[in-house]
Amino acid sequence: LSRDARLLAGRPQDTVVVTGHACEDGSPEANYVLSGRRALAVYEHLRQLGVPARQMRYRAEADASGRPTLLQRVVCIDIESGNIGSK
Repeated sequence: LSRDARLLAGRPQDTVVVTGHACEDGSPEANYVLSGRRALAVYEHLRQLGVPARQMRYRAEADASGRPTLLQRVVCIDIESGNIGSK
């Protein structure tokens, strides 16, 4: 994440969406909460590394019915002009 924070420091015009995902273990509700916690943990760590809050937002990924998307245990950082994946 340190590398990601340095990249973002050089791109203040970009906004970042930190998205948490979960696997299929557990209930949909618990997985949604877990997805949000994962995204928030990465968001907070990036803040500690100096990325401004105005440049970021975070979310738990969910499908149209509100259930979390069950991809894998991962958090994705999407930048307007690129994609950086962090595990």
